[in-house]
Amino acid sequence: MAGEVLASAGVHGHGSVSWERSRFRNDLVVADPGALHLFLAGLGVPDQLASFLAPLADLLTLQEGRPQFRPNGREGRRYLIERGVSDALHPVLLAATGQQCGELSDTQVDDVRRRLTAAAPSATGRAAVLLSWLGRLSIPAEAFWGEGVLVRQLLADLALPDIAAAAAETRTGDVAMGVVDLVMHSGDDGTLATAIGPTLRQLFPPAPAPKTTR
Repeated sequence: MAGEVLASAGVHGHGSVSWERSRFRNDLVVADPGALHLFLAGLGVPDQLASFLAPLADLLTLQEGRPQFRPNGREGRRYLIERGVSDALHPVLLAATGQQCGELSDTQVDDVRRRLTAAAPSATGRAAVLLSWLGRLSIPAEAFWGEGVLVRQLLADLALPDIAAAAAETRTGDVAMGVVDLVMHSGDDGTLATAIGPTLRQLFPPAPAPKTTR
């Protein structure tokens, strides 16, 4: 009958589509998971970029070890350098551990904001620096509850078009991961998914078609 629903399916995790197993048995085989999730994200389906978290963490080797959070003082400086954090922020950040950076007062966050703005006056430039920084944090502790909290506070001051422009222009895995982290905590109407779509397509191309025997 016209208009009748013939079957239903749901996306579970990255590239996994389950449907009515009682009728169709196994899950669907998705040849291009990246394209599927980006298509759904562009339509405004929630939580699609979040499915890239684990694949990106594997690709960028962001799984946390010990310590979970960046140490303070001299020992923590190499972490900031590896994360591309502006030298102008080092004096403030090295006074705290990564965990403590997630608990800074409004006054301290304002101080970091002023220093960053002075070092990077362009809003798009700041967005690129912050997304790259966020995308280099280890998963999950530092990225979700440590320095990541501070970086997301700084990104919240920027307009969405500036963040999207930075994400589109800076096609790196770090920036893509930063966008995924940001979207997981603030949501997305499809704008940021569109911005990092080309990067994700390059990082996660479709699997080669299986060879068929004649």
